[in-house]
Amino acid sequence: MKQWMLMIAVAMLCNTAILNAGEITYKVLCSTGDVQIQNEPSQPFAAAKVNNVISKNATVRIGAKGGYCCVLGSDGHTQEFMKPGAVKLSATDGKPVSGTMQTIVGFLETSMKNPTGKRYVGSVYRSVGRSSIVFPYDTRVLDDTIELVWHAEQGERKYQLQMKDDKNSVLLKRTVADTSIKLNLTTVPTLQRGSCVYWNASTQTNPSTSSYALCWASKPEADSLRDEFTKFKNQERGTLDPERSPIAAMLCGAWYERAGYFAEALKYYNKAYKMQPDAAPFRNAMNTLLARLGGDGR
Repeated sequence: MKQWMLMIAVAMLCNTAILNAGEITYKVLCSTGDVQIQNEPSQPFAAAKVNNVISKNATVRIGAKGGYCCVLGSDGHTQEFMKPGAVKLSATDGKPVSGTMQTIVGFLETSMKNPTGKRYVGSVYRSVGRSSIVFPYDTRVLDDTIELVWHAEQGERKYQLQMKDDKNSVLLKRTVADTSIKLNLTTVPTLQRGSCVYWNASTQTNPSTSSYALCWASKPEADSLRDEFTKFKNQERGTLDPERSPIAAMLCGAWYERAGYFAEALKYYNKAYKMQPDAAPFRNAMNTLLARLGGDGR
């Protein structure tokens, strides 16, 4: 009899271990402002900290002064909290997100930790030599319009923007009284989709000898990529809304970054950054992208 009871007890322990192993765990992916978390109903609220593991029974409270918190589950699902008040974590169906989404979530999480150890976004930089390019470095371009950005050069008010083709023929020269310009590629003479141009910005005092590639996607390539992106946004986790959700914008940016379309990635990272400018992990992801490309950020 005792032997049977022991076997039953062991079986119960094994089943419990299996259930526990399958339980979804949660951690704080991003937190800024007045955010507190209560792990269990019997415990007090404490300030939310990035990477803290929290209970599935946790309650997230946003204070009256405002804040933002994003929680990541081990199943790959994210939950956001932006409105003042206390809200409990929502139970998911237990089904993990797709393999593609898991890859993007993991990629983004790593980028948000800013392994470069450098600060780019939000920093102030003035070059003392020739103009220093901010973005874009060598990248593929999806849309017709792209923003070119460079740092200010001390004592200079005008910059010479130049674009050349792969035969070193000048396609475009323009004087710019700023450190950025939004350029419609359809206005660049002889430039066609599916080809590359090489650009730089410099001054008469310090002409640039470096150039940076922009490869404009062909129409079939652009259409195919947009179709893939739409499928990514409409996966089983629900439609991502990068216009209203900061973490959705970050995930969209990470998807484009992995596809090699860094200008598109930066657009989405900027959306998240504008919605939550104090969110250090979002700045980190932008910093990581810019540092990966060798840029100086902004």
